[in-house]
Amino acid sequence: DKVATLLEGCRWPIHACLTKRNAIVGAGGFNTSLTIAEDYLLWMEVSVTGTIIRVPEVLARYHHHDGVQATRNQALAALDTFRAKQLFFHRHPEIAKQLGPDRIDALTWDKLIQQGNTLHWQGDIENARPIFRKALLAGHGSFSAKLRMLPSLLPLSIHRAILAAKKS
Repeated sequence: DKVATLLEGCRWPIHACLTKRNAIVGAGGFNTSLTIAEDYLLWMEVSVTGTIIRVPEVLARYHHHDGVQATRNQALAALDTFRAKQLFFHRHPEIAKQLGPDRIDALTWDKLIQQGNTLHWQGDIENARPIFRKALLAGHGSFSAKLRMLPSLLPLSIHRAILAAKKS
């Protein structure tokens, strides 16, 4: 199921695709309200009505330069991807109904919290905090996840002190 597969995460970067113009126009083009995930939302939209063929060999590589890149902001990337999924489900309620609320939560909120957890365990608390705050304020996450995310509502210095105390 191509839509469900794409909802797991973006499978390719924009520069690695050859796309027919009518597929992009039919999907509504790029949503410029998104900062990072505009291509991801476009691929989900194209997948609803179009055929997607994935070439099994690498035909393009992405080189990260030392300059400022939007994809380096992991919190923004996670939150923008989350928002792209929400926009997609809003535009396609029939797909949301087909997947059901539990699967939608797994693809959206659970995935977002997982990304926050990954950043947290990597020591990138600055990028984990906005993700955790969003999930907490919306009431998502298990009890233990909420306990782990709770310090993100406090000032950063206090949050860091709590983490340092746990390490001791």
